[in-house]
Amino acid sequence: MNRMLSFEAALTDALRSEGEITGEVCQQVTDILGNSKPDLPHLLEAASRDGVIVPELVRQVRDRLPADCRTAFHRGATSQDAVDAAGRVSPHAGRPTAGSR
Repeated sequence: MNRMLSFEAALTDALRSEGEITGEVCQQVTDILGNSKPDLPHLLEAASRDGVIVPELVRQVRDRLPADCRTAFHRGATSQDAVDAAGRVSPHAGRPTAGSR
């Protein structure tokens, strides 16, 4: 869940970097994401219905956003993008680094 929220924060920042959204909108979205406490029972219910939690997670976060920020959130992304990003692990995870040998 935290990785999905991190993906959404990174996506929002990328949209800001590309001039797709303003810095103010980006800040408002990332503030909400940073303080997000998703409703787990509703996420689990949605997962049993939809097969994934992302649509419900997006709905919950959008409901907390000011109206002028809602279209910026999850913009250009799919549920699969969020799932894939959350599931990614660094190819170097768990490997010793040169300094730790």
